[in-house]
Amino acid sequence: GEYRAAILLKNELQTYYGRKASVVSVPRTSLPRQTGAIVIGDAVSAPPPQKPEGYAVLATQNRVTLTGKDDPGTYWG
Repeated sequence: GEYRAAILLKNELQTYYGRKASVVSVPRTSLPRQTGAIVIGDAVSAPPPQKPEGYAVLATQNRVTLTGKDDPGTYWG
């Protein structure tokens, strides 16, 4: 779910905006310290609604966090 969503987002950033991005995996314990990034899967910072396909988006000056309740929620977030 989360890794696949990250790859899809990376490809869309390149295709539509000409922006190169990289996908990295980090331990969940280091997610709160990630800055200058789009973070997918940090449910502590951006808890998704508890309904099918639910997602949350939190944008701050330092990062964007996307979290899905399930795989479709992660994709659409």
